[in-house]
Amino acid sequence: MKVNKLRGKTFVLILGVMYLLAISFGAWQHQSELKKTLGEGLASTAQIISDSFNLSPSEYEHLLGITYNELIMSDLNRRFNSLVKNTMENSGVIYVYIEASLHDDYKHTVSESDYALYDANEGAPLNIIYLLDAVNNRLLNEHGERRALLDKERYYHSLNKEYLKKPFSGHLIHKDKWGSYITGIAPFYLTDGTYVGVLGVDYDYSIFERSMWSYWVFLTFFFMILIISLYFLYKHIDLNHKRKESIEKLYEVSNIDFLTGVLNRRAIWSYLENQWSKCFKNKENISIIIIDIDYFKEYNDNYGHLAGDKILVKISKILKGAILDYDGEVGRYGGDEFLIILNNCPLDALQEIVEKIERDIRCANIEHAFSPISSRQTLSMGVATCIPNEDHDLYHLFDKADKSLYKAKRYGRNSTVIS
Repeated sequence: MKVNKLRGKTFVLILGVMYLLAISFGAWQHQSELKKTLGEGLASTAQIISDSFNLSPSEYEHLLGITYNELIMSDLNRRFNSLVKNTMENSGVIYVYIEASLHDDYKHTVSESDYALYDANEGAPLNIIYLLDAVNNRLLNEHGERRALLDKERYYHSLNKEYLKKPFSGHLIHKDKWGSYITGIAPFYLTDGTYVGVLGVDYDYSIFERSMWSYWVFLTFFFMILIISLYFLYKHIDLNHKRKESIEKLYEVSNIDFLTGVLNRRAIWSYLENQWSKCFKNKENISIIIIDIDYFKEYNDNYGHLAGDKILVKISKILKGAILDYDGEVGRYGGDEFLIILNNCPLDALQEIVEKIERDIRCANIEHAFSPISSRQTLSMGVATCIPNEDHDLYHLFDKADKSLYKAKRYGRNSTVIS
């Protein structure tokens, strides 16, 4: 009997240790995946905000010359706050800001009394400035009204922020005098195309630290009372279930193309399938426009991929603007191809949409010195429309639009064919 009890205790102890190790590894893996997914989502959010906010060179110079408290009250900062308000209210984002490097004219240096605050030697220049700054209202509500700040607190010292020296898009985990964050970063350009710094979206990293600390306390308690190991096994299964749910939710929000902000290939095709079924049931027409950027490879090869990315963003905005008044969606189907799906759109309205796209791409006046057909960037479009029926499926309609695009390209590009 004693031997059996000893074996039972040993088994329970081994089970507890193995389970503790398994849970520890699962927690580490889970945290790593969440940090990566969250970081990529924050970087995508930063890119969308950066593309949406316009700042002229004169406004930039104005921001450099005002104090921090003047910045908070300025119309520019209020406009910036208004743009990011929904993003901050509906997420764990606590700061959104634009920061830029100061190359020569430093207003402040590190003094003897605050060198520890800036983690720099006395006399070091405060060479980074917050151009614009938005704070989550929930943070303000928790700590009271926003306190008046010294102008010097708008600046800080940095020697190793490589992402400020050239355009960078991504995410990182960093720590400054205000706290620790998971930060999504996107390059920020003035309206004349000048690169001035980065747009950052900060998520409070201490949320992860607090959750992991609580988790380890929980595991320690579990290890001390192995007799309830089955209960914790249930908790492990429940944790995995929640993990799968969180992955599924993240999968649901992964339908947006990171660069352009429109639907990605999988999402736009899924949208097409759903709308085909809807139009088939309601006996309404459905239309497809396939847009190809003429000689985009030559543009990338000669102007560089960053310039090519900017062209993709501009064209996606033109396409979205063309269908604002219609029931439809824009998606990026390939590297230089976009799709527009329109529901119950009359032929004359379809023609107006195409003409608006052609007009807007001309007005964008995008230089393309390496195109054999024009000195400016052009588009080729293939259009097809029909009322779904049992004789043809959506692949037939897509094939018609694709063949129309082929004709437009064969006729010399910079043209549209509707079938």
